[in-house]
Amino acid sequence: GIKGRKFTGSNGNSIFIPAAGIYSDSSFNDRGFSGNIWSSSLDDGSNVDAWFLDFDSDYISDECSSSARSWGLPVRGVFK
Repeated sequence: GIKGRKFTGSNGNSIFIPAAGIYSDSSFNDRGFSGNIWSSSLDDGSNVDAWFLDFDSDYISDECSSSARSWGLPVRGVFK
């Protein structure tokens, strides 16, 4: 019942990323339609931007985009 996308890697492992939208300008936008998730990499060309993957119901970006880290995007924790 939760909207989002399942991504499957070449090793067969998969992860579900919810379409949580984005928190910007003190409000939630595109919740249930758009999904975004921060990467762990900063944009070398800026001291305030980081890379993220975005998708919606019609497409999945084939490369990461860069934006201000002040955007409220989900973060996927990784434990080692």
